[in-house]
This record gives sequence, C-alpha cells and structure tokens, in this order.
Amino acid sequence: GVHARHRSQRDDGSNAISFTARLEAAMARAGCINATCSIVAASDRSAFFDAVSKWHAHRFENVSFSLPTLVIGSHARERGPLAEHGPFAGASALEDLELLSYAKDGVVGTARSSFSELARERAA
Repeated sequence: GVHARHRSQRDDGSNAISFTARLEAAMARAGCINATCSIVAASDRSAFFDAVSKWHAHRFENVSFSLPTLVIGSHARERGPLAEHGPFAGASALEDLELLSYAKDGVVGTARSSFSELARERAA
C-alpha cells in the first residue's frame, strides 16, 4: 500500500515520483513485480491518484503476465472543517485506512504522518 499525505495546500498531489519509486522498491522486495498482487493507493489529493494511475499504466504497459492490480477507494468529495487535510479527510480517509489494512507486504507512507503510521500498524 502507499499513503501520500500532502501538508501544503499548494501541493495538489500530482508529483508522485518519490512515492512510486519507493513503491516499486517495496514491490521488488516483496516479489510483486512479476506476480499477481494488489497496490492500494491512499491520499488526500485526487491528482495523486491520477499520477499513480499513469505510473501504473506506463510501468506495466508491456507486461504479458500477471499484472499488479491498482486499488483506489471511492473518494467522494466531502465538505466540512477538515479542508486542511484535503477533500477526502472524513469517510474517505476511513475507507483508505480499511483498504490499507489489507496490505500484506508493507505500507509506503509519508514521514511524520500519523495516518501513515496507523496504516502501517493496521497492516502489520
């Protein structure tokens, strides 16, 4: 699983390079590059999902064997006092946490993010 927390309102989540590089390294360690597996993506910015989806499509475009499945929650846009944490900070965050809890081989998270730490603990 991968969780990307964006601390700045100016960061729309579209730069996912550091996350995809760490995700690919984690997949290699778990033996998931050439095998059937699932990648769960969780974030508080929709552009991150677009970036990870593009990476996934490009990275595995010529794969003729079992393709890793990319799993992204429904992420309904929410309203309320949680805008600092992005548009998916309420029920969508709980859905992300549940999806990340199924990670068997680890969670690539964001440094100093309590959500990433909680996701790692639930996945353990």
